[in-house]
Amino acid sequence: MKFRIFGALSLLLAGCGEEKLLEAKIPVEQRTVDLQVVPTAVEFGAVNIACTKVAAINVINTGTVSIELAQVTIGGAPFLLLTDFPKKVQPGRSFDFGVQFAPGEIGNYADAATFTFDPPELETQTVPLGGEGIAGPPPPLDLVFVIDVSTTMGAEINALYQSVDTLLDHVTDAGLDVHLGLTTYVNDVIVHGNGAVLPRSDFFSELETQLEWQNAAWGIRDSQRQADNWDMPENLLDALYRAADEFAFRTHVKRYLVLMTDDTFMEPPAVYTGDNPALYRYDQAAVKLLQAGVVLHSIHSLTSAAGLSEPYNSTPSLVDMTGGTYHDILDVVAGQSLDEMLNYLVDDPCGL
Repeated sequence: MKFRIFGALSLLLAGCGEEKLLEAKIPVEQRTVDLQVVPTAVEFGAVNIACTKVAAINVINTGTVSIELAQVTIGGAPFLLLTDFPKKVQPGRSFDFGVQFAPGEIGNYADAATFTFDPPELETQTVPLGGEGIAGPPPPLDLVFVIDVSTTMGAEINALYQSVDTLLDHVTDAGLDVHLGLTTYVNDVIVHGNGAVLPRSDFFSELETQLEWQNAAWGIRDSQRQADNWDMPENLLDALYRAADEFAFRTHVKRYLVLMTDDTFMEPPAVYTGDNPALYRYDQAAVKLLQAGVVLHSIHSLTSAAGLSEPYNSTPSLVDMTGGTYHDILDVVAGQSLDEMLNYLVDDPCGL
């Protein structure tokens, strides 16, 4: 919808004993009120009746004035909104929110999310929702670790190494089908294996390489890294975005990202050490996580929790949006296992 705002110009002409008043309307500004809602429909597919699945709906302001997402309504269970309203969306920006499907019983389900906006000239938008509740054995799991390997993370990574090893022993003993992936970051980001599935031995070999790099003397760095490693904060958003975007996730499996960091992040146009620009904003990383259908489990410093376990600029945390959990990184150093943190049960039909 496009609206023009006009200004009026009045001219008083005098001469030859008479006066004339001329008025002209001159366009001084053009304002565009428009938006997109993506996707136009959400299909959750088959979800175990003991599990939940989260999908993203993204409202994009394609106009030149701010709009307010005044209200979103859904009929009710088994579909649930994970965001409060109203929300303002500035021109050129987007707002994403999660819709959760928790079937509870076997059967097919259908509903719709209905959007109302301010200004009221914007039409109400409706996004159909659908999904199926099924019963069955635990689904396969794609498990990708996203690890901050900056020099302050030595004790944390060593503790994580042991905990992951124990966790994978548990997975193997249970005969579960788990694919592993690894993304590490400081000021730059490495998606190990170019996003390919890593056998257990390769996963630990890659992690050991990062530990060796991290413990190296100043000025000696792995060839894949920049020379400096003193960034505070680290390039967390780009790492999450790329892990969700580049890993070879399978279809119809549980998808987990396990983040481990002791620091915060920056957004564009910030530049990290080594001329590494921040590429993705917080909202873009959130959309990518939701679009990829991943659940984020974050192990972080609770003093640097904004965006991870606490809201960021009035936007829900990434953990809340994806239906994950968060844990204090000091508990890892103290010896708490990932089995405990992720509440792992062999007979859990949702995987970990």
